[in-house]
Amino acid sequence: MPTSDFPRLLIAGVQSGVGKTTVTLGILSALSKRGLKVQPFKAGPDFLDPGHHTAAVGGKRISRNLDGWMMPEPVVRELFARSARGADVSVVEGVMGLFDGVSGSDEAGSGAQLSKILDLPVVLVVEAKGLARSAAAIVHGYASLDPKVKLAGVIFNRVSGAGHYQYLKDAVASLTQVKPLGWVKGDNAAALGERHLGLVSAPEGAAHGNYEAMGKLVEEGVDLEGLLTIARRADPLRDSPPTIFAPSPARRCRIAVSRDECFHFIYQDNLDLLSHVGAEISLFSPLKDKALPEGTELVWIGGGYPELFAQELAENRSMMASLRAFQGPLYAECGGLMYCLETLLDVEGRAHPMLGLLPGRSRMMPRRQGLGYLEVTTERDCLLAAKGAKFRAHEFHYSKMDPAPSGEGVASALSLRKPWKGDEVRPDGWTRGRVMAGYTHVHFGACPALAARLLA
Repeated sequence: MPTSDFPRLLIAGVQSGVGKTTVTLGILSALSKRGLKVQPFKAGPDFLDPGHHTAAVGGKRISRNLDGWMMPEPVVRELFARSARGADVSVVEGVMGLFDGVSGSDEAGSGAQLSKILDLPVVLVVEAKGLARSAAAIVHGYASLDPKVKLAGVIFNRVSGAGHYQYLKDAVASLTQVKPLGWVKGDNAAALGERHLGLVSAPEGAAHGNYEAMGKLVEEGVDLEGLLTIARRADPLRDSPPTIFAPSPARRCRIAVSRDECFHFIYQDNLDLLSHVGAEISLFSPLKDKALPEGTELVWIGGGYPELFAQELAENRSMMASLRAFQGPLYAECGGLMYCLETLLDVEGRAHPMLGLLPGRSRMMPRRQGLGYLEVTTERDCLLAAKGAKFRAHEFHYSKMDPAPSGEGVASALSLRKPWKGDEVRPDGWTRGRVMAGYTHVHFGACPALAARLLA
């Protein structure tokens, strides 16, 4: 069979928690160790896993997000091809279970949908703890549910030993057409730490040894050549002419973008698209820098963990003074919103003074306050879009505003609706003067016009 123009595959899980991230990181590390140019991707709106992907390949290629619900199919193919070009193999990590998406009635937002858009061969990760011949029933069910999803291989995770794997392999090989590709034993030494939003983030210093340990586990038990053979037999990628990265007039603008241990939840493709339409991007640290980069015309503070660094943020009075004195537009998302309010109450209820660019305070809660996809409408002209614009986005946060911003000059520019909650609508995108901040996370792949509007 001829070699694919874009060797690629999707690592999907039976469900969340089966270890697909550990297996994916191990594969990325092991293939990179062989000297291959490996391009990682993450299905769905996730900031944490891509950071680990990038670290697992030694920082040589940046992991990108692909989303079949937020983005039109041609955009998904364009973003994939743009980053996968020149790679020896592209590895896409799935989201939740293979068929899990926005609802139970269709595939939108699922790994299965993404596999069809990009013609991705699928390798299924199955947790094998307590499992024997029944593994074949699981694999058979996933392989037969949708014939258009090309389930090509299976990797078993948390296997007790070689004998256990032989039992699993014999069952799958004799009862299904799916190729067993090996096994990974459970090893807590290779695990990454977790907290309320998921894994501890890569910029916080996850030890490189974790990725090496995962890579070693994969090398010991997984058929990497078989994995590469599946990737190389992927069908030719359907052509998608440039849409969001098509030639366009550029407006020069100097943008300061947050990037440190605290604030780093910004999609790389967003930065690339801003550069494409004219931005000169300078990264800065609200935690450590004393002032904004010289010549800054626009500030973007992304999401992150201000609740973990609240005291350090409050003590960096020089940076706070620089942001308060800045006269240009400032856009902030999620953690950036918390930084823009007057006060942050951490998990212990301690109050920390923040920027005060918007009235109100944020409070950390024991349970999630927002998770999932959003349908967004702009209710008034704002930094992101003119009144009446509609686009798709997402949210993920444990804090809430208590109270929400209010008072003279304060307004909500966005209304949010969950796609599965009918007509329930709530406000977001709080504005006052030059500032706009909210819990909504945007990916310009969903609406490229947002990038041009931000610069304009």
